[in-house]
Amino acid sequence: MWSGVDMTEQSKKARQGGYTLIEMAIVISVLGVIVASFIGAYGLYYKSQVQMTSLSNANRVVNALGHYLVQNGRYPCPARMDVARDHVDYGMETNCADTTLAPGNCANGICIESGERLVNINPNPGPATNITPRIRRGAVPFRVLGLPELAAEDGHKSRMYYAVTESLTNTATYRKDGGGISVLNEADVTLVSPASSAHFVVFSVGADRRGAVTRYGQEYLPCAAPAAAADAINCHTSTTAPHNFARYRMSAHSTSVGAAHYDDYMRYYASVETPLWRVTGATSTDIVDLIDVGAGGRIGVGVNSPGADVHVVGDVRTNENILARQICNTTGGDCFMIDAIGGDDANPPTAALQCNNPAHPSYDATRPYVIGYAFGSAVCGTGTESIRCPAGQILRGVAANGDLTCESVTGCAPISVNMCEVGGVWEQAFIPSGITGQVHQTEVFGASFRRTYRCQNGNWAQQSTSGSCNCTEVVNQVIPVACNTLVSGSPLAGWTGTASRTFSRSCPSGAETYGPIDYSGCACASLAGLQQNRTCQESPFNYPAGFACPPGQSPTRVRDWNCTGPQTGVYTAYTALAGSDCCTCDAGVRTTQNVPCGTGFTGTKQQERFTACPGYTAWADTGVNSCACNTSLIDTGTQACPDGQVGVIQRRRDWNCAATPPAWGDWFTTSDNCGPVTYQWVPKVTGEGPYGVALPNTAGTSCPTPAQQAACSYPATGGYTHYSACRCE
Repeated sequence: MWSGVDMTEQSKKARQGGYTLIEMAIVISVLGVIVASFIGAYGLYYKSQVQMTSLSNANRVVNALGHYLVQNGRYPCPARMDVARDHVDYGMETNCADTTLAPGNCANGICIESGERLVNINPNPGPATNITPRIRRGAVPFRVLGLPELAAEDGHKSRMYYAVTESLTNTATYRKDGGGISVLNEADVTLVSPASSAHFVVFSVGADRRGAVTRYGQEYLPCAAPAAAADAINCHTSTTAPHNFARYRMSAHSTSVGAAHYDDYMRYYASVETPLWRVTGATSTDIVDLIDVGAGGRIGVGVNSPGADVHVVGDVRTNENILARQICNTTGGDCFMIDAIGGDDANPPTAALQCNNPAHPSYDATRPYVIGYAFGSAVCGTGTESIRCPAGQILRGVAANGDLTCESVTGCAPISVNMCEVGGVWEQAFIPSGITGQVHQTEVFGASFRRTYRCQNGNWAQQSTSGSCNCTEVVNQVIPVACNTLVSGSPLAGWTGTASRTFSRSCPSGAETYGPIDYSGCACASLAGLQQNRTCQESPFNYPAGFACPPGQSPTRVRDWNCTGPQTGVYTAYTALAGSDCCTCDAGVRTTQNVPCGTGFTGTKQQERFTACPGYTAWADTGVNSCACNTSLIDTGTQACPDGQVGVIQRRRDWNCAATPPAWGDWFTTSDNCGPVTYQWVPKVTGEGPYGVALPNTAGTSCPTPAQQAACSYPATGGYTHYSACRCE
């Protein structure tokens, strides 16, 4: 029996309480389908954005490197890869001049590799300076390139790598053909010509993050071994060949697992063309040289389509000479020959350029002087015209309309300066006003006194003086001189008496002269026991090595000075001073020295020896050293081509520090320029002709058999020149 509750209303309330399980299952299923579709689409979108960001940033870095080269005449050095964002070196250049890190090694976020060809680092014409280039790899130096931080990262927020030929980071060694980086495809075929000539590479390690470094300087995953993936050589460096060479790969993307895997994004630059613009000077940022414009090329400044060989929109200014044969109007017509102004005996100026010529279009006998040129004719005048700049200005040039170009200058105001005092009154010299850099020399005052002043920093500054205000003439005044201060070659104290010489002064110049010394008043005095300190190894002691005196003492020798005449004398032989021989030998006294470690090593090593009475023991190593095997040592040479070929083979070998003991590695070829020997027909007699028919052999063309002889011909005007005897050589 029902209690009277309305069941219809109760059902409505039940349905208002929530969804049934079936309804919820349907909703979740529909949402799953929608979310799955969205996730798949978003994954494709994200992958596309990562790829676009990586490529865009790599291209942006390459463009910035190009701009930096134009402005600085060199590429920047890579930044450290291992520092955090708050480090002072973050995004800044390292020092490419520091070569302490040997090729094949990595330290402090930088890796060094070696090029595989010789490059010339002499930027000037002349003999080549060939080296094996070093390549430095690190991070993009975005701070010196003027790039934001994000531009130096790829789409995964990992730092991009930047590797550059070190010699191209120095203006003194930069050459367009000096690149030393190898860029290969998946088949190890070079992508640059000549091989190993790329200037730099910029790359991202891609989605696998192998070799990636976060923006905080932490390695995400280590770089894979070169055999494990095609892109592993881009971030892998070791001391063993070929992984110490600068080899980088640019290939089609492959997500396969194994040796074909490649997901890097690579950009590089390689060119051996001669640059059109060149920056000169390590401190210059101005492009100062335009060279090697090809045939038919034009130069435009301020204009995109030059209308002449050199087309400038604006002023052209020079501090030196302007050389031109003619001057024309803006359309290139109505030209005026410069030679017509001055002319010469064979080609005098035209009548229109001679004011004193009755044939001049505006001849006036009262105006015979040329005061200018206008509309192809001389402008004539009386010669009394005054064309000058306003007071306080100097002339800098003449404008196109004939007006003077004047410029205010800094200078010095007029002053009066004291020269010589005469009877208590100073004579004064007047120095007029002058411009900066001007030199003024006063008149002569007193006997011969004169001053020189230069205008600088707004004041007249005294530069030099000459002469004197007072001059007393002296003629052959006798001056006494003590003999023991003059005589050489004998003990000074061994001479007595007084010598003399004459002195003269000329006026008003004040020039002073001295006559020769008269020694007639000097006399010789004998001296005994003249002492001299020596070493134990010097005469007359002559002890062998190892003998010495205690500190503060030395053996002493003596000799006498004996007079042989009133003004002559001789020394006696040296003898040992009695009681002064303090030389003894202390066996076993140790002496040390530092010497280079030897071929193949850097640093120094300590050696020691001991006194052996007499002499010393041989030098021997003590074991104290800073020797390190020189991993960057290389040796280059050449090898003759095989028989039947001409040219030369360039070879190289590396110092192998892994060997026991370290030794030179095997030679390997770096450049093979061998080719077959070719011969050509060479005339050996005087030719005759021309004849209308060509012979079977042509002079200058190749021939098969050396020393073969036959007739040959060569094209000439109107036919062929025939030679009855030609030789294949």
